[in-house]
Amino acid sequence: MYSNVVSIGNQAFQSCTSLSSVILPTSVVRLGDSAFLTCSSLTSITIPSGVTAIGTSSGSTFNGCSKLSSVVIPAGVAAIRDYTFYNCVVLSSVTIPPSVTSIGAGAFNTCSGLSSIDLPAAIVTIGNVAFQACTSLLSVTLPASVTSLGNSVFYQCAALSNIVIPTGVTAIGALFCNSCTSLLSIDIPTRVISLGTNAFGSCPSLSSVILPTSITSIGNSVFFECLALSSVSLPTSLVTLNQYAFDGCSALTSIVIPTSVTAIGSGAFLNCAGLTSITLLPTTTITIGVQAFGDDGIPPCNTGTTTKLIVPTSLAVSVYSDRKYSCTVQLL
Repeated sequence: MYSNVVSIGNQAFQSCTSLSSVILPTSVVRLGDSAFLTCSSLTSITIPSGVTAIGTSSGSTFNGCSKLSSVVIPAGVAAIRDYTFYNCVVLSSVTIPPSVTSIGAGAFNTCSGLSSIDLPAAIVTIGNVAFQACTSLLSVTLPASVTSLGNSVFYQCAALSNIVIPTGVTAIGALFCNSCTSLLSIDIPTRVISLGTNAFGSCPSLSSVILPTSITSIGNSVFFECLALSSVSLPTSLVTLNQYAFDGCSALTSIVIPTSVTAIGSGAFLNCAGLTSITLLPTTTITIGVQAFGDDGIPPCNTGTTTKLIVPTSLAVSVYSDRKYSCTVQLL
C-alpha cells in the first residue's frame, strides 16, 4: 500500500475473503465504514497511531472478520462506531484508548471469544446490543463516567457473573442483562428511576438484588424466571409494579408491597411456586391486574400450599377476598 495514503474508503476491502494480514502505512488517519467487512480470513491488522476515526457513520469497519483475534485502537480515536467488531467471534483482546467516549450499537455484538474488556474512564454512552452474545465475557466494570446504557447491552452473555453499574446511570434499558445465566447478584445504583422490560429476565442464578429508593417503576417481566431469587426488598419510592415483573420466581417466599405502590400489573407474581406471604401496605385499595397473585384459579404457590395475602386493618378483608385470589386474606 502506498505510503502517502491518508484514508481507507468505505467498503474498500469488503468481502476480500482471502485477505489474511494488513499493515497500514503511518500516513493513514481514517478507516471508512465497512472497510474490511466480512474479510473472513483476516487474522491481524496494524492500525497506525495517527488514525483518529474508525468508521464515520454506519460503522461495521471490521464486521464479520471472524478470524481477527486482537486489535489495538489508536489513542486518537473518540468513538467505536456501530457494529465495528460485530461477529468477530475469535476476538479475545481489544485495547481501547482513554480517548474513547462512546461505544456504538452492536460494537462488540457476538464477540464470543471476548472474556474480558477494559473500558476507559472517559466513556459516557454504550449503545444497544453493544456486547450482546459475548458468551465468554466473565465480568464487567463500567466506568464512573457512563451515564447512558442502551437496551440489551449484555443480553445473552451467558458467562457473565458480575457487573458493576456506575452511579450516574438513571435508567436500565429493556433486556439489559436478560439471559445472563451465570449472573449472581446485581446492585442497582441510587439514581436509577426505572427498570426496563425483561431487564434481568431469565437469569436463573440471580439470587441477590438491591433496589434503591429512587426507583418508581419496575417494568414488564423485569425478573421473569429468576429461579434463584429468594428475597427482594421493594423500595418505598416504588409506584408501579408492572405485569409479570416476578413471574416464575419460584424461590421467592414472601414479598412486602410498600405504601407508595398504586398499581400491580397482571401476573406480577404468577408462577411463584414458593410464595407463602404477600403483605400489602397501601392503606387504600390499589389497582391489581388479573392473575397478579395467581388469581382466577391459577395458584402462585405449590399445590396444597396456602398463600397469605395480608392487608391493612383499614381495609375490609372482603375488598380483596372477593377477587378470587388463590390466597387466604387476613388483616395486617
